[in-house]
Amino acid sequence: MRSEVAQYLAGAGIRAPLTIPTFVLLPAWFVLLLAQPSGGRRWLADPVLVCGAAFVGGYAIGFGPGIPLTIYTDDEAIETTLWLVRLALGLAAGIGLVVAGVRHVIRRVRQPAAGRRWRAPLLAGAGFALATMPSPHVPDTVGHSTFLSYEVVDSAGLYIAFLLGLAVTVTTGALAATIVRGTRAGIAGSQGGAIAGGVLLAVGGAFIAYASLLLMVATSDDEVLYGTFGQLLHTDWYDSLIDFIYDQPVSYGVVAVFAILLVIVSLGTVRARRRS
Repeated sequence: MRSEVAQYLAGAGIRAPLTIPTFVLLPAWFVLLLAQPSGGRRWLADPVLVCGAAFVGGYAIGFGPGIPLTIYTDDEAIETTLWLVRLALGLAAGIGLVVAGVRHVIRRVRQPAAGRRWRAPLLAGAGFALATMPSPHVPDTVGHSTFLSYEVVDSAGLYIAFLLGLAVTVTTGALAATIVRGTRAGIAGSQGGAIAGGVLLAVGGAFIAYASLLLMVATSDDEVLYGTFGQLLHTDWYDSLIDFIYDQPVSYGVVAVFAILLVIVSLGTVRARRRS
């Protein structure tokens, strides 16, 4: 039984970065990875993969405190309060990401050769996790399948399974960025790329803040979701994207892409070592 739950959570972790509304942050994450300064010949020490590891760590830290907010209760007032707290966390995360994006742009304009830091992706991972709280899918899935249903030791193992699934998707993006950086000269450490990533981060954060605020208002007046301001959350492509993301085959597709990219990067590393 536990193994089936672990597999289920691993699949949920793989799909977590693609969830609504945090999927809007993926372009910013990828562009910022591309613009990371070069880290030398050893791809395991590449700043892109280091950023990926820090991101997963930050996600684990940011997501954990939100799990108790998914507890099920028959008291409607308590349930509404917990939902509003989750939305408030999403709103705060969205605003924080906007500020982070703007600061990143300003910093790179003033200091084009900014150094590599692990703190930024760690905080980004935490922000990404908090931005997931307005989603009715991922937080509830993880909460009800781990600490709210099992003993602490079992729950910790199941939570790790979720994080391993998340790491697969994050590493897939990092490997793709590593390949692109290796084939396109001038991308690594690009000031333009870093600025573009900051702009995309601010735009993504603004969308998350918008979605969170709209859902907060909808707790007292759900008609707002179907009015002018709620149109972005109720388009045909948006609903189709939701249905596609939560299909189990998406997890298998990500794993297949991950395996292919891992082989490509590994072969490229071996060839580079032979040439040197």
